[in-house]
Amino acid sequence: MNQVVDETRSARAVAEGWFSAMGKGDIEAALDLLDPDVEFINYTPEPGYNTDMAWIGTYHGRDAAAASFGVFTEACEVRSEQLAQLVVDGNEAMGVVREVSVARNTGIEFRIEFIQRLTVSAGKIVRWQSYTDPSPIIRALRGERDVSEALISAIQSGDSHQVSALVADGSDPSYRDPATGLTVLMMAAGRGDAATVRALIEAGADVLTADRDAGATALHKACQGGSLEVVTALVAAGAFVDAVAPTTGHTALMDALWFKFPEIARYLMDQGAGLNLSTHYGFSLKEHFEYELNVNTVGKDRLLLAGQYLTDRQAANDRLVSEQRLMAAVARGDTDAVRQLIAGGDDVDARAPRLNNFNDGHTPLLVAARDGHIEIARLLLDAGADVNATEPVFGAVPLHKAVYNGHAELTRMIAAEPGVRLDYQGATNGYTPLHDALWHGYEDCGQELISAGARLDLRGHDGKTPLDLACEVFGAGHPLTGRIRARARAMIHQLIFAAPKPGMSVQDFQRYWLEVHAPGYASKIPQIRKYLVDTRLPFDGDEAPPLWSGAAEIWLANDEEQLASMQTPEFLQGARADEPNWAAFWQTLVLDTDPDLLRAGDHPAPADGVKLILLVKRVSGMPLTEFRERSRDQHAKLMLAVPGLRRYLHGYTRDGAYAVGEAALDAAYQLSFDSEAALRQALSSPEYRDATADLLSFVTERYLHRMVMREHWIIGSESD
Repeated sequence: MNQVVDETRSARAVAEGWFSAMGKGDIEAALDLLDPDVEFINYTPEPGYNTDMAWIGTYHGRDAAAASFGVFTEACEVRSEQLAQLVVDGNEAMGVVREVSVARNTGIEFRIEFIQRLTVSAGKIVRWQSYTDPSPIIRALRGERDVSEALISAIQSGDSHQVSALVADGSDPSYRDPATGLTVLMMAAGRGDAATVRALIEAGADVLTADRDAGATALHKACQGGSLEVVTALVAAGAFVDAVAPTTGHTALMDALWFKFPEIARYLMDQGAGLNLSTHYGFSLKEHFEYELNVNTVGKDRLLLAGQYLTDRQAANDRLVSEQRLMAAVARGDTDAVRQLIAGGDDVDARAPRLNNFNDGHTPLLVAARDGHIEIARLLLDAGADVNATEPVFGAVPLHKAVYNGHAELTRMIAAEPGVRLDYQGATNGYTPLHDALWHGYEDCGQELISAGARLDLRGHDGKTPLDLACEVFGAGHPLTGRIRARARAMIHQLIFAAPKPGMSVQDFQRYWLEVHAPGYASKIPQIRKYLVDTRLPFDGDEAPPLWSGAAEIWLANDEEQLASMQTPEFLQGARADEPNWAAFWQTLVLDTDPDLLRAGDHPAPADGVKLILLVKRVSGMPLTEFRERSRDQHAKLMLAVPGLRRYLHGYTRDGAYAVGEAALDAAYQLSFDSEAALRQALSSPEYRDATADLLSFVTERYLHRMVMREHWIIGSESD
């Protein structure tokens, strides 16, 4: 112990002396603290990145370290160096240093914070290593202004090789000239320099940004420069063909006409450029063209050729519209015509031309979903229409269209289609169909999407989740909001049904579980988030003898935590080892479920509250997805009508249970009531009889288990 203390004192004294000397610029005193065989590790050279820092590398010996430091002081003048923090542990010392220096070749100041790690032995530093982000040093040595000017100069001279070299060496391919407000990509595009444009794009130049003064993009500049090769490169890199300059209202096509480049105009029209847009000074595209034709005295032949291309494009659009009989039938809601046209082989995914109207780029299914044509949508889907077709205006899929306009039946139908992208986020606002349903206040559509399994964690471009929108639109206390809230924090809900070991009474079994096993063993497993024990109550119609006399309900965050829980000593040497003391473990049934809270309850469970648990297995031959949909939709609505039902939870057996065959049971339904009397009244109601009749139409009666339970919370509560 004393040796460690002595080492720490020695290391601290040496480190304090070192940093004091360096802060004062007393290099001789600092070097005197270095061991003659010191190892100095001063960053790692990275070719093309930090090679301007000629002093970096690994050096051995005091003289080599001193020489390296001399190279640094020739390149940089240290203005100040201040120790911010010192930590010493044994013979190791760590110092955080703040330095202000100037690159001598450029006169540019840089500020860095670096760490020096010192290893001390026998009063000397035997190892010295530095860590920092070197980019401020590199920028100062290279001179930001000089490098940027070199890049602009290379573009102005058309030297694409020099441009490539500069961006490879760290120059910003999206650099904006403060004098003109143009990016270097705009400059190259305006000059029609295809090689330089490609080099900048390959280096990551931003093709979407606008210039400072007019708000035009690089594509606008390319239409001025007249290079079709540049235009095609920009469009291929993602430039928006119809991007509008906020000052003039010009699109790239308008500029191509303005600067009399007919082949560029034709290419842009081939890429879907709109013909029915207007400038911000009130001219339509046609009026813009006619004006240019009148005010130009030369180059009219090129304008006239562009005009011919415009006429050809308009004629092609008109022809396409007349040929799209299926789209026309869908738009007017003519189901019989749609059926006939599909039978005749019309393309169900043909897209409407870009005419700057509400159907631009839409498929027939997108229009049917938007306009609420249920039967037509069914015909299109049955004919193989793309259920995930995206339209180019809002970036929406058919499911967005259905929910945005409140079509709940269409929402249910489309959400059930195989391969549907239930959680597709639209390009305009990042909203999923569930976001749209909630935003527009369509509760039925929202319920359908939640039942279909829509994700609740995705955020729109405004950062809002479906829960955020539900709270804003419907209110925090609304049942739909409660359902979203419950599902958003849903975990694995594990139900463990158990019976007493031979010779143990039900009363002793339940007492042991509540007083010994639950508090002394199971609750110690660290991964368990919530835990309750259900004790079975004798009730009319119970099976004799009952298969189980109680159940544990455990909530775990995810699969990883569930697996980890089964590997802990608290489980292996605790809860598992204790089971034979009280439970007939060979009768134990474990169900891992995904919970779906259909009614949260408008008040906490009273002390004498009870719940009815129904364990069910679907009828033979019914697909699992159909069973779940039937449970959530038709059956759940009947149960929710039962009088006195305080809380209603469905737990569906998790998909993993079906990986190698059939699961023993498909679901556990939990119906909570305020008292046994309330439960008895509910069971005698016509609503419950109707719900039971419906249940027996899609589950196997011999596998239907009914238990009346009372809850005992061990960890957490119902409202957590």
